[in-house]
Amino acid sequence: MKASNRPRMTSSPLMSKALRTAGALVAVSAVVLLVTATPAAAQAGTLNMSPTSGSVGTVVHLSGDVGSTCAGQAAQFDGGTLGLEFQKGSGQGEPNEWINVPVAANGAWAATFVIPPFVGGQAMTQGSLGADMTPGVWQFGGPSCNAPARIADFEVTGTRPVASRFVGMAATPDGRGYWLAQAGGGVFGYGDAAYRGSLPGLGITPAGPITAVASTPDGKGYWLAGADGGVFAFGDAGYFGSLRTAGVTPAGLVVGITPTPDGMGYWLAGADGGVFAFGDAGYFGSARDGIAKVALLSSPTGRGYVIPTATGIEADARGDATAESGPPVALATLVSGAALTAGGGGHWEVGSDGGIFAFGDAAFYGSLPGLGVVPKAPVVGMARTPDGHGYWLVGADGGVFAFGDAGFHGSAADFGLPW
Repeated sequence: MKASNRPRMTSSPLMSKALRTAGALVAVSAVVLLVTATPAAAQAGTLNMSPTSGSVGTVVHLSGDVGSTCAGQAAQFDGGTLGLEFQKGSGQGEPNEWINVPVAANGAWAATFVIPPFVGGQAMTQGSLGADMTPGVWQFGGPSCNAPARIADFEVTGTRPVASRFVGMAATPDGRGYWLAQAGGGVFGYGDAAYRGSLPGLGITPAGPITAVASTPDGKGYWLAGADGGVFAFGDAGYFGSLRTAGVTPAGLVVGITPTPDGMGYWLAGADGGVFAFGDAGYFGSARDGIAKVALLSSPTGRGYVIPTATGIEADARGDATAESGPPVALATLVSGAALTAGGGGHWEVGSDGGIFAFGDAAFYGSLPGLGVVPKAPVVGMARTPDGHGYWLVGADGGVFAFGDAGFHGSAADFGLPW
């Protein structure tokens, strides 16, 4: 597609969000224009991308230059950031994802984008609630200032991750162990996390890839949740139903499962913000606002939950849960996981590069970029210690990183499994 034929926004959607929050006239900043002339083409900048194709989970490295003039404008109005866009098609209402990429004073920028299984709709500007990823040609639009952005085509070749790709982790109640779960339903236990079974061990291939794992309150069992809403219970974990058995097809792939405090129920969360309650889990509303979600975090009482987003925009709090958030954060990658503090007064979000963002009473105990560490595989999830004074990160290759008072009990990265 030619840049001159592509609808472009006059400001980043996160700036539009900030204007809306401040009570400003959103229509001015959120309007979509069809740019035809390019007198400001010099501000369109450059866009470099590698690779140019791959399946869901592919790590795409992007970089470019918007020029010092554009960088100065971004510093004045957008806090030194500009939007990097990923979308299918060019029409209004198409699903797209934005992250606010930091731009240096000389105009240089860089980002690492992991192809997600679900793309949000940014409803506040596009009117779409998002959609599951589909194979085909998608597009990256580089950061720019009121000019047609540089565009690069990316071909999505598949939407199902390999079975050995790790997708999440769950800690034992005493924090002396954790389980790692794979897309194919494999489970690995470390420390005092006892192995209670797995789908390959039962000869089962899940209809939808496993996307999340959760521990029972006593740590003697765990649940696995599939992208299609299937639920699998092991050990003393009770089975209270699933979307598959209810004949429900979620509008967005299921990305999280969280038990109630007594373990007699659980919630499933969809990437579109849909929430589904089973057993004694109460329903306190969904968050289908067009921004992709990554998890659901239950409040300590079980009478509410927090739903964090993939783009760093403030999390949605329902019931008695609270979600302390600051302005939209500058991101060099999408958020891939989150965890609530022990008292429920804050939460952490982790990017696929291992960057940590702390909100509310969540303390910062370190991050991979802060240590100068580039993970071999994207970080896909996190879990906190029982007292909330530390956390673990897990990568798609099964690598585990411990911070604060979190103990390291082993990882699966040493096995060299493909992901």
